[in-house]
Amino acid sequence: MRIVTALLAALALHQDADTDKKAAEILQKIEDKVLKAKTVILEFADKQGEGAPREPQLEAYLKLSGKGAFSFKIIEKHRNQQYFFRSDGRTILAEHSGIDAPGPLSKSPPGPIEKALRLAASHANLLAVAFSTTPVADPEKLLRQLKPTDARLAGKEKIGSCEALILSYAIEAELPKLMKFSIRSWIDPEKLVVLKRELNLGPKTITESVSGFSLDEAIPEDEFEFQSARRLKAGLMLQVSRSVELFARFTGRLPTRLEDLAKRPADLAAGAFWPECGFWMGGSIPSDIRYGAKEGFTLWMASSGRRHPLCRWRRRPIA
Repeated sequence: MRIVTALLAALALHQDADTDKKAAEILQKIEDKVLKAKTVILEFADKQGEGAPREPQLEAYLKLSGKGAFSFKIIEKHRNQQYFFRSDGRTILAEHSGIDAPGPLSKSPPGPIEKALRLAASHANLLAVAFSTTPVADPEKLLRQLKPTDARLAGKEKIGSCEALILSYAIEAELPKLMKFSIRSWIDPEKLVVLKRELNLGPKTITESVSGFSLDEAIPEDEFEFQSARRLKAGLMLQVSRSVELFARFTGRLPTRLEDLAKRPADLAAGAFWPECGFWMGGSIPSDIRYGAKEGFTLWMASSGRRHPLCRWRRRPIA
């Protein structure tokens, strides 16, 4: 009887070892695929709570193009904050809610950081958010830490039409304090694509959904340049937005044309505040941005003809 028990125990250990090996192989295949891809485009959202029905508290958009070039936008919806990181392969620039804000990441070499972003895209997207907003003292050490351990197959579950494999594993990294994440990933076994994840950090559970994931997709050449026609257009649109908001705030009305930003309204009270150069500061007012306004809501339209919201406004002039 003891011999049978020992044989059964040995068989169970062997099966567990095979299961762990298969789980580690799947994770490695996903990592290799992401690391070797010419480009990576990823969209994901995180919310606290297992299977929580509420809206995501964080959304993020990541684009990677090799040789240290990347862009990474993080939107903290519950705090109404945005972080944006861009690297041309030589320098990392950081913005916080539209304002240049050099932070810890901007002092790091782009190459290792881009590779770390690829590892995070392979195993736990939230880690990319964590090390992007905290000091990275040793990027090479971070790369070594972003490797899964204790990988195991934890079952299967139907997600849509896909019977997903559930993999459990752990990642321990200094961010900057040493943190251990217990992770479960639901993976499409055919496409080797992550469908969702759960990350446990102590008593907290973060549910992570992936809304977009593509490899080797073409990305415009100027996507990661610091100065490009597209970024200039985005800057002008931001300037128009701020100028319209200021005009409305101090005059109690919306400009009917962009040209009105530089011209004092004839019926504005003599003692009302009006800057010397109006509310358009610097350069010519762009002629390729079509602008329209109505009570309570302001709109602009780019030269492409696509309409975008510019700013919300209601008649509340400063006394």
